Amino acid sequence: MTSTYTTNKHIEKPGHGDYVDSWDTPVNSDWGAIDNAFGGVTYLNVTSVSGTVVLSSSQYQPPTIRVSGTLTADVNYQIPSGIGGGWTVTNDTTGANSVTISSGGAGTTVVVPQGFNVFVVSDGTNIFRSDTIITSPGGSSGQVQYNNAGSFGGSSNFTFDGTNVSVGGTITGSSVSDAAGNVRTVPVNTQGGTYSLQASDVGKYVAASSSVTIPAGVFSAGDNITIYNVTSSSISIIQDSGATLRLVGTPTTGNRTLAQYGLATVLCTGSNTFVITGGGLS
Repeated sequence: MTSTYTTNKHIEKPGHGDYVDSWDTPVNSDWGAIDNAFGGVTYLNVTSVSGTVVLSSSQYQPPTIRVSGTLTADVNYQIPSGIGGGWTVTNDTTGANSVTISSGGAGTTVVVPQGFNVFVVSDGTNIFRSDTIITSPGGSSGQVQYNNAGSFGGSSNFTFDGTNVSVGGTITGSSVSDAAGNVRTVPVNTQGGTYSLQASDVGKYVAASSSVTIPAGVFSAGDNITIYNVTSSSISIIQDSGATLRLVGTPTTGNRTLAQYGLATVLCTGSNTFVITGGGLS
């Protein structure tokens, strides 16, 4: 009779009457295969390899597959059709291409990212990650997932395109902040001496006790800053070289004076062009 082999780990099953007086040959081989199936490691090198590589029984038998080398093309390591099991696949490769684990059954595949250990499972047709969420996401592409009565939900009112978050409707919270701070308050920048406005002052008010300069080459249209004179004496608001500072409602440009405890807002209206308005301003 002729030996047959188990489906998934290719362990020999001798036929009845085979190996007379040499039964130790298949038994020892099988125990070696079983030990390998529990704790063996297959080492694969992608250097100069491309396309689909069908793994042999000795390669897919161990539970751990380590892939190394330099990728010069995409490589697809394929478990033969009908072979089931689980493997921890480590991608230690370099290079800009990818390593994929597939099944000869032509089902789903898994790309193993470089630097990752991924546990993949085969059902004989499909390869999938053991941490794959079976539940389908709610909504459509770009919609952020949320708990909708115990299932995934999505809404066009809450989307993310990889760079920008878009929210429609009302955002409720105890406080709302941006890079400058709480949007319900105006952040303050206190200055004890002469000061030249900075890009970081946009959206703030400068508590000034001496002259303040409006510089060129710093601000963009729409940027605005408020200046508050904290002293009992007038201070100067200076139009820097290359900048144009216009008094609101007039064609007048140039330096301005802010009276004691006066308040003025400077708005950038274009490239190095500003308009100023406020109380105590002359």
